[in-house]
Amino acid sequence: MDIQLQRLSQINSKDIIELNTHPKVLEHMPLGDTQFDDEYCRAWVAQKEEHWNQFGYGVWALIIDGQFCGWGGFQNEDGDADLALVLHLKWSTNIGHVIRLYVEQPL
Repeated sequence: MDIQLQRLSQINSKDIIELNTHPKVLEHMPLGDTQFDDEYCRAWVAQKEEHWNQFGYGVWALIIDGQFCGWGGFQNEDGDADLALVLHLKWSTNIGHVIRLYVEQPL
């Protein structure tokens, strides 16, 4: 299993939009919005990139075997680092296994 972290700016906006507007994802993402179109997506990704510039940390796109499976990482929330993890449904049930494999990979 090949696991990679990439910047969100490297991901096709169509893939991000599909994930961030999925009804099951929106059930667990209170700040989510079904009006997440291409223009909104570009602004959202730019905001995530600016977060990296401002705080030195942020969210990553999660790529498994060449497929975008979601995004996650730390985001500043009122001075605290808040962990976010948003996954495509097909990956959400196996994420513990995926994380274990990633951690066990030699550097």
